[in-house]
Amino acid sequence: MNFLLRPAVLLAVLLLTSCSSVPEVNSFSKNAIVVDCPTIGILKEAEKLKRFRLGSSKEPANLVMNARISRVGGKCRVIQSNLQAEVNAGIEVLADGGPELKEDSAQLEYFVAVTDPDEKIVSREKFAVKLEFGKDSRKARAVDYVSFSIPNATPEVLRGYRIFYGIQMTRDELDRSINQNGPVNK
Repeated sequence: MNFLLRPAVLLAVLLLTSCSSVPEVNSFSKNAIVVDCPTIGILKEAEKLKRFRLGSSKEPANLVMNARISRVGGKCRVIQSNLQAEVNAGIEVLADGGPELKEDSAQLEYFVAVTDPDEKIVSREKFAVKLEFGKDSRKARAVDYVSFSIPNATPEVLRGYRIFYGIQMTRDELDRSINQNGPVNK
């Protein structure tokens, strides 16, 4: 009888210990949840840039480059333990070199701004992308990837946020862009 009891106890111990190795299937217990990103877009006034040689007139002969943001996108996840959204985002910039472009490359700064549901800017960061111009075509394409966080985010709250990309400009360049593109309509 003693021999029959031992296999039963061994089987019970094996079954109980195997239960603890079953993977967690409760999605609410995961710390990181992949979620839809807030609306991601390009700020109309900061979408295109005409950069002229510093101190020159704004004539075509003095143009250094024409640049524009062509695409943006991102993937998001919420870290539940600290209520923070992590955003991995990308941008594509296209540019044409003008008569005053003297180098084979140029650096272009852009920004990423995040607004909350009340349309207040909660974060704004600047980044730079290097544009490599071909010697013959004078065209450049650059893709850049960035990561940033949005604090105090839950999947529900995150839906009301918006992410905007734009080219970092001088005041003169921004005024010219607004005059060419017109004001943003809400």
